[in-house]
Formats: sequence, structure tokens, C-alpha cells
Amino acid sequence: MVKRRLESILLALALMAPGLAVGADTLRLAVAANFRACFEQLADRYQTETGNRIEPSYASTGILYAQIIAGAPFDAFFSADSKRVEKLVEQGFASAADRITYAFGRLVLWIPAAREAPDARHLAALLEDPRQRLAMANPNLAPYGRAARDTLEHLGLWQDHRRQFVIARVSARHCTTS
Repeated sequence: MVKRRLESILLALALMAPGLAVGADTLRLAVAANFRACFEQLADRYQTETGNRIEPSYASTGILYAQIIAGAPFDAFFSADSKRVEKLVEQGFASAADRITYAFGRLVLWIPAAREAPDARHLAALLEDPRQRLAMANPNLAPYGRAARDTLEHLGLWQDHRRQFVIARVSARHCTTS
């Protein structure tokens, strides 16, 4: 269902993008990094079926938002959250009528050796061992990082275990961790 909806969105973009003739040119798309794997599959299929070229720029939603504000020439923005899109509308960089929700996300805890689906109890037990680490997206740049931080704060685990969190940092050239 989500895949069919995304295919429809890509087709609509080809028809609506300013200055883009159907069957010609390039769609310049800002795509949230967490959507990359799925988007690449859809983009390949779309390009094959329409002959239109897609030029994606992958980064965190926060970085893409900043690029749009700075004048990056994107035809569409596949954001990982609605807050940045709302800000673009408020600031006159996007039209409220053109907003489309293309997917809903869910924050998950994955523990490689878990025999059952992990929950807050598993997380608390994991963090009792100071040698254990929890990797997450940067809360200042990525919606899932913000959701992870908010959840950890709600559970009372954020402050006491901050040294155990591996926060992803994105640079212009590569992804590193700290």
C-alpha cells in the first residue's frame, strides 16, 4: 500500500514540478536519509517506466530543511517529519495544498540477541551494564533521534545513561559516530 502510494506521488511530481515536461528533464528531490533504501527502489522503477531522471539528495531532515531555506533548487521534499514541512509552509517555501503524508514511522528497539520483542524493561536492563551502548540518530537533526531522546527522557533513562548513547553525526562527506 505504501509502495503504491509512493509510486503515485512520484508520478504526480513529474506532472506538477515547475518547468518539468512529462517524459523529460530531471526531478531534483530532497529525501530524508531514513527513506533512502525504499526510495532508491522506487526511483529506479520510476525512471525506467517514465524516462524521467531523478536526482535525489539524501541527508537528515534537518540538513535538507536548511538547504531549502538557503535556496537549494529541489522540486520536492520527502521529509521524515511533518514539523519541518509545516515550517517551510509558514515561511513561504512550500504550499500547504501540496503537502502529502507518504508514510508513518515507528520507533523500535532492536537488540540482536533478544529472544522476544524488546520493551522498556529490556532497555533498562541493557543500560544497567555501563559497557553496553545504544545507537541512535542525532536528536538535533533527525526526527527518530528526537523521538528516541523523548522516549528515554520519559522513561527516566536519558540523563543517567548519556555516556552509553552513540549519537550519529552527519558530515558533508560521511557519517561518523561519537
